[in-house]
Amino acid sequence: MSQDPLSGQVNREPLEVEIRAFERIKQRLEARHCGEWAVVSGGDFWRVFDTFHAAAAAEAEFGDATFL
Repeated sequence: MSQDPLSGQVNREPLEVEIRAFERIKQRLEARHCGEWAVVSGGDFWRVFDTFHAAAAAEAEFGDATFL
């Protein structure tokens, strides 16, 4: 279990935090970063990458943290 940074409540599904964050910023990402791969972590936008493989390689930077 983890604490949801958006609501402060205990969250049994940490990935839900990232999904909600993505939904919140989806339109802005599509407008500014169409064709790129965005990474969301900690309930917020983290970074964009040119390719899926570059985004996937960022996994090493997260350790045990949840990201989408």
